[in-house]
Amino acid sequence: MRSTYRTVLKASPGSAIFGQDMLLDIPYIANWYKIGERRQMLTDLNNARENKSRRDFDHEVGMKVLIDHESLRKAESPYKKEPWTIAQVYTNGTIRVQNGAKSERINIRRVKPFHDSVEE
Repeated sequence: MRSTYRTVLKASPGSAIFGQDMLLDIPYIANWYKIGERRQMLTDLNNARENKSRRDFDHEVGMKVLIDHESLRKAESPYKKEPWTIAQVYTNGTIRVQNGAKSERINIRRVKPFHDSVEE
């Protein structure tokens, strides 16, 4: 494992740590700053690739949402049937929702926007 070449390090872990090749008597000087920069660049590229298909959405006070009630039954809808109204939006990814006298603070990942279906 120590002599296997790693693309992020551009060397094997053993040669990067011990300063010489694991199989041959050749010195190797690791530039840890460059290795760290390359790792960060690869992480940023992977993060951008994963996030490019996501849509930006801002929750606003007064908006109606449906709450995921984490049902274990397949036939049921995973969301509660009645819409809740957003009472407050926090900066840490949570919102306070209200339905009548009931009020809850929940994560925004547990809600989806409610769309009224208008029948004419």
